[in-house]
Amino acid sequence: MTIFKIQQTTFVKERVFNLFVQGKFGLNVVDSLIVVHNIEDKLSMVYDIFTNQQVGPASPPMSVASNQSQSSPFVEMYSPTWHYIHPNIILDLKNGFLFELNLSLDSMLISIRSKVELVKFLFRRVNSKFVLLRTLKSFLDERRESLSLICTLFNIMNRHYLNTLLKREYKSNVTASPPRAQSLQITTSRNVSDLLVKSPILDYDINTNGSTGVPSVSDDDTHQQQSSSQDDVTMIGSLGYPIIEQIDIYSHVLQPIDEEETIDTMSLVHVLVEYLKSLKSFRIPVQHFIQKFLIELLIKCGELHLLHSFIQYKVISDSKPTALQILYISNQYEPAYQIALDMMSRLQAYEMICEIFLSRGYITQALQTMYRYQVVNIPPKVIFEAVLKTNDTCLFYNAYEILRRINLRNRKDSSFLESDDCAEYDRMYQEQFGTVKPKPSQ
Repeated sequence: MTIFKIQQTTFVKERVFNLFVQGKFGLNVVDSLIVVHNIEDKLSMVYDIFTNQQVGPASPPMSVASNQSQSSPFVEMYSPTWHYIHPNIILDLKNGFLFELNLSLDSMLISIRSKVELVKFLFRRVNSKFVLLRTLKSFLDERRESLSLICTLFNIMNRHYLNTLLKREYKSNVTASPPRAQSLQITTSRNVSDLLVKSPILDYDINTNGSTGVPSVSDDDTHQQQSSSQDDVTMIGSLGYPIIEQIDIYSHVLQPIDEEETIDTMSLVHVLVEYLKSLKSFRIPVQHFIQKFLIELLIKCGELHLLHSFIQYKVISDSKPTALQILYISNQYEPAYQIALDMMSRLQAYEMICEIFLSRGYITQALQTMYRYQVVNIPPKVIFEAVLKTNDTCLFYNAYEILRRINLRNRKDSSFLESDDCAEYDRMYQEQFGTVKPKPSQ
C-alpha cells in the first residue's frame, strides 16, 4: 500500500506499507489511522503514517467486532456485500445496515516495541488519556526502564501540556484585551509563536475537517514556524488529543504505585524528581500536591538530608504550605525549623513567622519581626497574653513599649484602640512603671 501526498501540481510518495498478502481489501480511516480490511482472511490491520515503523502495521491483525445486541439479526463479518466508505463507514447492502467503525484502544494489541514511539502513538489517538496513564504506570511497575527513558516520556507529555497551558492563557488574554491584541505577552515579552513548543507528536499541520481524517504532513519545519500565532494556538489539541496534567500523573500513576508498593520508595522518589525536572524545564509551575507528595516520600524513607538538599537547590519550590509541612517535622529533624523560617522569609510571610515565634514562646523575636517588617495583623492582646505567661516584668515593659511604637508609626497615635481590648494592660503598666507616656519617641 503506497501513501501519496497531493501537492499543487503533482503527487509525492510519502510511505509504503507492507500488506503481507495479496487479495481484495477494503479501506477505512479511524482516529487518524488507516485501517486495511483483508476481506478473504477476515482480518484488519491498522497503520499509522506518523510512526517510525517504516512498513509494518501498528498492531497485529485483528477482527472487526460487532456491538449489536442479542436481539439484533445475525450479521456476517467481512461480508462480500460490504462497501467501505471514507472515512469510517461500512455499508452492508445485503442486510441494509450502516455501520460506523470505531477504535477500542483498551482491547487493541499494539505491537510498537519502542516505548517512546508507543507513547507518541497513543498521544495521537482521541480519548486515550487513561490508556496512556496505565501504560506509563506499567513501565514503572516493570522496573525495567531507565530514568532517562522515563524522563523522555515525561517530556513528551509536558511539551503537549505546556502548549495547552499557553493556549488557555492566550484565550483568557484575548478575552480580557481589546480586539486589536493579537499576541500573548509573557514576562519575556515574546509572542505565542515563540513560546509554543514544537511537539514530536504534533509536528505536522492538522486537517481539522473531521476527527477521523488523516492529518497531512507539512512540507518542512520552516513552514510551521512561519505560521501565524493565532493559527498555531487554534491548532493545538484541535482533535481532542489527551492532555496529561499533574493531577493525572499523581492520581493514576504515582499515588497508586506508592499504595501498591510495586517499587521501593526511593525509586519512586527518583521517578518523581525526574517529573519535577521535566516540569521545570518547560517552566510549568509545579502544583503543591506534587511537592507535598515528594516530601512525604522523603520522610517515609528517612532521607531528610536529601529533602534539605532539594530545597536548597530549588527542586522543591518555596510555598507557604510547603514551609508548614517542613516545620511539622522539626521535632525529628532539627534543621527543618530554620529551613521553614527561611522559606517563609523568602516568601515575605512575616505574619506567619510571628505566629510561629509566639507558638514557641519566642516573644522577643516575634516583637522584633513585627516592628521591623511592619506586621499589623496580630492583635496586641495576643502578645500581652503570651508575655504574662512568662511572668517576666522586663519582657512586659519591652513588649508594651514596642507595641506603642508600632501604633505611633502606623496611625500617628501610640495609644491602643478600644477594639484592641488592652485597657487592662495599660493599668498594669501604670501600676508597675508609672504614668503612661502619651507619645514615645519614634
